[in-house]
Amino acid sequence: MEEAVRRGLLATREIASILLQIRDDELWAGVSESFAQYLADRTPYKRSTADRLIQAELVCRTIEAAKLQLPQNESQALELSVLDENRQPIVWQRVLDICAKHEVNITSERIRDAVEQETARAEKKAAKGIAIDLDDDDELYLSEKGEEALARIKALCGNTIAKAIRQKTNEKLTEDSLRKWADQDDDTVKELPRYVIDKTWGVRKALNYISQIVEGDTEVDELVLMARDREGHFAGRYEDARIVIDIIT
Repeated sequence: MEEAVRRGLLATREIASILLQIRDDELWAGVSESFAQYLADRTPYKRSTADRLIQAELVCRTIEAAKLQLPQNESQALELSVLDENRQPIVWQRVLDICAKHEVNITSERIRDAVEQETARAEKKAAKGIAIDLDDDDELYLSEKGEEALARIKALCGNTIAKAIRQKTNEKLTEDSLRKWADQDDDTVKELPRYVIDKTWGVRKALNYISQIVEGDTEVDELVLMARDREGHFAGRYEDARIVIDIIT
């Protein structure tokens, strides 16, 4: 299977190398008015497809020159293509190291996340003019079950929330808590970002709060927040006691 996958990338590279030579050496000039017209007349590829193949090949050449393991397919190479040549090997090495460390598969999504993080770091550095910590462990890596949980949260809550989770906006988030979050009904899943992301609460604390569950470690400010979120009145129970909070206006 690995050989079949590798052959797929090799075939892509062979085609891309030929297209690149035709484009850059203007071999199309003798038979067509433009490279795009040549593609339409002589090949099965549209200009956008040819450009994509060429971009993947250029990334592979850059990675090859850095003596690193090549991406597994065209899609993975294309995720790196948005970076300049100097940053491509650095980010790719970071992906290789982190995936090996956490024993997870290299996926296009993980490469995309790493590229987005690198872009965000560069923008932040440019805006503030200060050094940025390039910690390889600043991203939440998940097992297959964890990825499934994140996919459900992303579908219900949107890409911004999923990205915040992946980038460990809330350091309390673990895979177990993430899966507990995803196991809730749709409305609860969509309500949790307000507390887990915005307030950086733990998932258990947020679920207890939403469910109006009072426990031994529930703090007074949590009870007050429960009342404020419920038009100034909250009534709950803890063991054999009834707890009532009314906001005085």
